[in-house]
Amino acid sequence: VAFFGRESPEFATLDRAVPVLLQMMLGGFDFSSMEASGRGYAFFFFLTFMLLLVLIMLSMLIAIIMDVYVDVKAKAKSSESLWAGARNICARAWQTRRGTRLSVNRILEVLCLADDNLVNIDALVNPGSQYFVEGLPEEQATELLTDAARVFALENAPAVSPGDI
Repeated sequence: VAFFGRESPEFATLDRAVPVLLQMMLGGFDFSSMEASGRGYAFFFFLTFMLLLVLIMLSMLIAIIMDVYVDVKAKAKSSESLWAGARNICARAWQTRRGTRLSVNRILEVLCLADDNLVNIDALVNPGSQYFVEGLPEEQATELLTDAARVFALENAPAVSPGDI
């Protein structure tokens, strides 16, 4: 408005200038109407407007990427590495093959028949319980319930928003 308002009716008021700047942002504008006030002024305005616009857009893109990066990094801290996961899978498969560990499918078969009450370690390893899983070692029952409690706590933790910080 200050640069081209007197010479160009498109920039006479703010209401007229905003749509022209939006068109300029998309690449469809009349440079010759801006040139009426001077080619140097028009070039300077166009160049600075486009550079500032690109910087603002890049800043917004970087902010979006960083927000997603922070979320992914926070989730990655609570998970095990690829090698640790592969080692655990191999160790569990070996223990299941040797018979010192029950497969998760067998445990789920027994637990799915029971109702939705809370289960504790004694209920899993004592023969009188409705949740008794025959052959389940106490160490495996402890590990199973500890991991289930940890996953439940992570999934049901209250979300922290930027306003809470």
